[in-house]
Amino acid sequence: MKFPALGLLTSLLASPSLALAGSPSAEEGFSIATQERIYIDSSVRLPLFMWFLSDFNREVRVTGFDIELVMTCTGESTNRRNTEVRCRIDDAALQGIPLPAERGRLGPVLEEMKDKMVGSVLVLQVRKDGKVRNVNLREAYRDGRQHRRIRLMNENLRLVLSRAIAGFDLQRPKGPLKPEMTWGQRDTLLTAAPVTVGTLGSTQIVHQSREGEGGYVLVRSDGEAMIAPAGIRGGEPRNFFEARIAVESVHEPETGRVSARAWTVVAEPTASSAIAEGFRGIPYVQNGRMVALKDHEVPELRKTEEIDPDGPQASALQVSDSQGPDTRSRRDW
Repeated sequence: MKFPALGLLTSLLASPSLALAGSPSAEEGFSIATQERIYIDSSVRLPLFMWFLSDFNREVRVTGFDIELVMTCTGESTNRRNTEVRCRIDDAALQGIPLPAERGRLGPVLEEMKDKMVGSVLVLQVRKDGKVRNVNLREAYRDGRQHRRIRLMNENLRLVLSRAIAGFDLQRPKGPLKPEMTWGQRDTLLTAAPVTVGTLGSTQIVHQSREGEGGYVLVRSDGEAMIAPAGIRGGEPRNFFEARIAVESVHEPETGRVSARAWTVVAEPTASSAIAEGFRGIPYVQNGRMVALKDHEVPELRKTEEIDPDGPQASALQVSDSQGPDTRSRRDW
């Protein structure tokens, strides 16, 4: 991982980049629905390889990826319960770790994926309490092509981007956010797997708020989850992951608006999982951070390129199990 997700928020409190647009009341909650410019840095390591696809017959298996995004988000209430948040991707960087046998082939695929991300729009359905209900990707393909491979490529991009913005999902308490509050949450986008057929399981998270420097409200979230990605073509799960979740958030005083957030999820396969047969198995790990930007701030992103592994990798022997859209076997975790 290129950064530890937790422990960085204290230093962010003094950053001038924390100012947010608008001044909603605390009763409106502290979802990111009305923030303008946001920087995201997310790192994902997978227990099984995932297919990264290009338009014309180039497919590479990857076991992890790092993604940076600069987005401009606007929110518009669609009804009493939900807000539609549209996030235009202004800039992006994507790095990936291929299987050893496919090293040297991933670069062009990453460049093509990055080019499709920039200018596309993520549409989030966000509840009034801050929960993210749905993530959709629009305008990644602007020429109107709709054949099967293009749809698979679009879904692959959506799965990657969904991991990047998973930290948006933070349920707020009832009433204004204040220090010394405790409340719970039973599901989160952080525990979803990048699969096309959905994820089963259960989640328990406890949020606790306290006062930070300068009057900011800090929220620490700790939880556990059982993650069970659906099997092939939506069948019974074959792998189960016990996850630990840790999130830290900085919120503006009085309004409760999110200024910064960092998250870590570590999910270990259980002994009964197919992936753990014969050895311990490889964990599913996510690290991420999000910071609100001022209009004049332009973060310098990393280079889009293939990178070396920084831990144990999935094996090509797992060819019968993969994540994300697969143009051949259509298999998932």
